[in-house]
Amino acid sequence: MHEQIMQNGEVACCDFCQSEDNPTVDLDELAERVNSVLKEHFYMTSPNPEGIDLLVAKEGYWEQPGEPVTYVIMNLIDSSEDLADAIREYLSAQYDPWGKEALIDPCPYASDSQYEERAIDTYEYQESWSSFRQEILTRSRFFNQSAKAALEHLFKGVTQLITHTGDPVVRVFTQTDQIFRARLAKSEGALEEILKSAPTSLGAPPGRYASAGRMNAEGISVFYGATDVNTCIAEIRAPVGSYVVSGWFIPLRELRVLDLTRLGKVFLQGSLFDSEHTESLSRVHFLKRLETELSQPVMPGSESRDYLPTQVVAEYLGTHPDMKLDGVMFASSQIVMGDGEESDANQQLGKNVVLFSHACGLERYEIPEGTDIEVHHYRGDPEDPEHSILIWETVPGSLKQEANKSQVDKGFGFFGGVELTHSPGEQFGASIRLDIESIQVRKIAGVSYQAFSYDVSRHRSDSKEVDF
Repeated sequence: MHEQIMQNGEVACCDFCQSEDNPTVDLDELAERVNSVLKEHFYMTSPNPEGIDLLVAKEGYWEQPGEPVTYVIMNLIDSSEDLADAIREYLSAQYDPWGKEALIDPCPYASDSQYEERAIDTYEYQESWSSFRQEILTRSRFFNQSAKAALEHLFKGVTQLITHTGDPVVRVFTQTDQIFRARLAKSEGALEEILKSAPTSLGAPPGRYASAGRMNAEGISVFYGATDVNTCIAEIRAPVGSYVVSGWFIPLRELRVLDLTRLGKVFLQGSLFDSEHTESLSRVHFLKRLETELSQPVMPGSESRDYLPTQVVAEYLGTHPDMKLDGVMFASSQIVMGDGEESDANQQLGKNVVLFSHACGLERYEIPEGTDIEVHHYRGDPEDPEHSILIWETVPGSLKQEANKSQVDKGFGFFGGVELTHSPGEQFGASIRLDIESIQVRKIAGVSYQAFSYDVSRHRSDSKEVDF
């Protein structure tokens, strides 16, 4: 409100600070605008306890919720208490029962009235999201202008948002960051094939082998990773007895990733007197809920339908010309962090990282043609096991001098025996590189679950016929 007065007010002597050099506004005009904002965004709390509060009041612990109306006005217009109380007195004369209109009881502007802020209304955006889902699931996915318009409405300005701690919702990954990825092997033979063909086997699959996922349609290659290896293992749902091969990838350029988990911490600076600000508040509060919906678990067997909305959202975000996003981050639905683990110093635990097709090009690992690769397992004493795996590359003598020039990366059967001479997204240039020394193998010895229980009660009663 202060900025609006500075822009639109007339320079005159202020009745409260006696300044003659600053823009001013009439008290009645200011008070009426305060009245409008209070009606739209606040509600008056009851001075009398009700329901369960009656029991609390009898114990002497209940207090009327909210803030005194004068303090609410002070915070709204960033003013002194004297000015806020003058506005309250004006409004009391206008709208309290002893005022001119005498329509409301109890008195909303009595000196002891207290107010609380209403919950942000997100109905408009919830309806947009529901309409979008309906369009995608029941009408048309491709060339759907209604769905596109809904997404434009929902995600307008999202890349410009920041959290209350000053962190942007778009996180920039650099060469100092690590993105983990894991592959599942259900046998030693499959494990050896993955190790022989790394890093290709740990990168995003080529489009012809890409199955549908939460953030991609079938045939569209994307990179599914995470910010820690435990999340990777949980996301691939590795069964007991299987092997998990993991490694971390390093960005070769800056990657702009929309962190959906930060939407819940977004802070908007502005005034409730500004209609555009209140609209932005509604959008942000809806997006806080949407992050949960986008990352909720999907039951096996229903992926092809339930993933459709998130796939379209990912395509929209990844191809929007103004956002220039390379991927998204969202909370894992398969892993729950313990108390205190999601600290400011370790904010990235339990997050998935998805890189879109244009940002998952993998830097080649040079393997001279004809190289023989062997995988050797070393197992220690059963009572004191020390397991290790050695990958040995034997380069033909005639090719040793050409090793640094070779640009051939074989698939070694990992993708159905096909030789791969390029990686997904390579037409856009390599964006990530596997740290070949970071590869680890884990054998899954057990799985634990977190759950909450339901109490079940069963009752029986006689049916009774009622005469009407």
